[in-house]
Amino acid sequence: MPLICYLRSGNMDSVNYYLRRGEELSSQFPTTSVEGLGFLEEKHVVLTAMGRFRESLNVQKYLQSLQSKSPTFMPHDKLWLRMARNYKGLGMADSMSVCYEHAVSVADSLRGADADRQLSEFYARFKTSEKELALAKVESDKARSDMWLTIAIGV
Repeated sequence: MPLICYLRSGNMDSVNYYLRRGEELSSQFPTTSVEGLGFLEEKHVVLTAMGRFRESLNVQKYLQSLQSKSPTFMPHDKLWLRMARNYKGLGMADSMSVCYEHAVSVADSLRGADADRQLSEFYARFKTSEKELALAKVESDKARSDMWLTIAIGV
């Protein structure tokens, strides 16, 4: 059963048991492995849901420090957003505000990068279509002149 199910059903003993068990098992894997990152991301979500905001923030900050070494599963903007929620839970409005600003900034830059990528793809497709059209025109002109040459020779 997923950890979040135990949390939602109020089985805190099971939640704490599986968090400890996850810590034990994750120590067997490199931190930047799929298993290690997956556990850390699940852990901070569960800790936040339990109201253990400081611990969750520590995990999130650790995940941020790993982002340069290994891509995390959670998008950067979502991580900043969840950090903001933890700061809200701790009553730290200034830090919450900074995190929300980072989340919006990162989300905007991701959307901007996606828009740039799409424009680049569209431009490449346009140029390819333009070249194909020019080639088709050359072939059509050649076929037309071959036809006139055939008519002229046949007459």
